[in-house]
Amino acid sequence: MAVSNEVLSSCPCVTREIDLLKAIFIISLLEALMHFSSASTIEIPEFIKVLSVSDIEASSDFKIKSPKRGIFKTKPLLIVESPSKASTISKYLKVAYEVKSTIGHIKELPEKRLSVDIENDFAIEEEVIEDKKKLVNELKKISKTAPEVIIATDSDREGEAIAAHIASEMDKSKISRVIFTEITKEGVEAGLNDRKEIDEDLVKAATTRRIVDRLFGYKVSPVLWSTLQKNMKFVQGRLSAGRVQSSALKIIIERERLRQSFNSAL
Repeated sequence: MAVSNEVLSSCPCVTREIDLLKAIFIISLLEALMHFSSASTIEIPEFIKVLSVSDIEASSDFKIKSPKRGIFKTKPLLIVESPSKASTISKYLKVAYEVKSTIGHIKELPEKRLSVDIENDFAIEEEVIEDKKKLVNELKKISKTAPEVIIATDSDREGEAIAAHIASEMDKSKISRVIFTEITKEGVEAGLNDRKEIDEDLVKAATTRRIVDRLFGYKVSPVLWSTLQKNMKFVQGRLSAGRVQSSALKIIIERERLRQSFNSAL
């Protein structure tokens, strides 16, 4: 989709020096036009300079020059987990990045089946969470025109798993990983200057925890329900067996059985 010379030449700010706000307005306008088109870039006339964000942020005395040809450049996509973090980071980075949040996990094991193949090295089946499909499609659409996709989810194993899930839905050649140790202007700048790879060990740790959760939930919980409902009439609902509590209880029972079977030598 091309922006016509007539439309741009009718804007007075094109033919003279423009200030920061006017430049940002033109960028926003062209971005909006591109968002509703199928083109990845918008060609603009010869008398318009490439409107790069770094040029605009560098000086409010920005002047349009006349290159042979200009292509409007889209912004890198920066993805975090929390909407509040996205809002704060956007204030620090201004218009330089498109900042979006996943609002937590975007993929999970399907709820209505085990989704863990015990006979095949515990291979798992994951899918995009139903109420996150619209968000994921939006992120994928933005990523197609973004020059880079920067994943800045949390630095723990769950954050790393979310990062891996995001990367699995996008062009991996555009992906880079950063970590913000603090959500301050300095912390964000430091993180963006330290690009990393997704930590596969942390991803495996998160996956393992999820597998154990699922196996206990699907295999142990039914035993818990039937036992308690049979022997404790006040238990009406279904209870979920946790991976930590169940393991701890098993250890306690085994130790108690050893104690009861112990025969003193005295």
